[in-house]
Amino acid sequence: MPELLLWPLSLLQGLPSVETGGCREEVQASNSFNVATNQSHDDILYAVSDDDDETCIDLQTETLALQLGKKYSNPWVRLVTRNLDIIKDLIVSILNYNFEEIDALSFQAFIVRDRTIDIHFEVQDKYVHYIFLESTLLSHICSITISLGQNVALKQDVFYSNSETLLQNSASVFKYSQATDGFDTCIEDSTEYRALHWKIFFQPTFVNKMFIYYTDLFEDAQVNFVVKKYNDYGEIYDKVTTTMEPYRKKIIYVTHKQALAKSFTMTAKNVTTNASLPFLLCELETYSECHAGTWGVHCQNSCNANCPNKCRFDDGLCSDTCYGFSDPPFCNTVCKHGFWGFNCKNACSKQCINSSCDRATGMCHHCIGYIDPLTCTFF
Repeated sequence: MPELLLWPLSLLQGLPSVETGGCREEVQASNSFNVATNQSHDDILYAVSDDDDETCIDLQTETLALQLGKKYSNPWVRLVTRNLDIIKDLIVSILNYNFEEIDALSFQAFIVRDRTIDIHFEVQDKYVHYIFLESTLLSHICSITISLGQNVALKQDVFYSNSETLLQNSASVFKYSQATDGFDTCIEDSTEYRALHWKIFFQPTFVNKMFIYYTDLFEDAQVNFVVKKYNDYGEIYDKVTTTMEPYRKKIIYVTHKQALAKSFTMTAKNVTTNASLPFLLCELETYSECHAGTWGVHCQNSCNANCPNKCRFDDGLCSDTCYGFSDPPFCNTVCKHGFWGFNCKNACSKQCINSSCDRATGMCHHCIGYIDPLTCTFF
């Protein structure tokens, strides 16, 4: 899960920068994200990071700003709430590093189980740095999770060699399964596995959105870490060079390129001398979403017959709910006149003039015989 900073929007206003500021205190949260807030709002930290979906924010604010620790392409937002009505007026905005709003190609918010709401948006050739949540029911949020998909490198084949030529033929080089076993620590006394060239093969191919490499490099100088990506035909379609500071062992690279990756190679060179450096690839993580109609580890499972083209990549549940739209799971067609709510199954009240009501809340635009439009309860 990506690193996350979270605070009430009011704390952002007037700060000298979005990264630092005297009125915020950064606190290390459990597992895999941070929450930044001032001391008087520590309940946000505990609510979203205590592994307990029963503890909620309980903060009187209608806007929360989520600052992603790094730039990301098309992340998911998963909310656990004690009041599903939050979906009726929830407004989600995505912004770049300069606080400029990004127009999403598509936006979906759907309930995947009793108290869980998934929010997914698709942007093209842009990175998301901030996510704003606005609702009158934000105080009912109990957990917030940001996800980029699943680690599709897990259990994939990784090979190493001191010869780039030999590495092209996986039958003649050595395999190192520990590099994709899910543990990001280097095994002691593994120097015998250090090599100049490393390669991973994907089965099937994936559009990878983020790469994380853990190595045993321990140089006292800058190192250029070079990654070459190959398609199904063995052609290089992308080359990325990341300069690592001295003694740095972890590299993170994010991309919005949509090409399918069949394999990629990794090498390291001393920036000053250009000498190739042997290293141990302790662990590799790459994050991707499953192709439409698939789910599970390496996306090997097919979605069920009730939602053959769209289901959750992690549990296979149908994304079959749209609020204010009639075409789940795509949520592109708004409710017809006179209907509102989940999949447009509710009819507008007879108290609404011309059966006209808000497609999300069901509130009347105008009343028949009442003096309080929207609720239409007072004569």
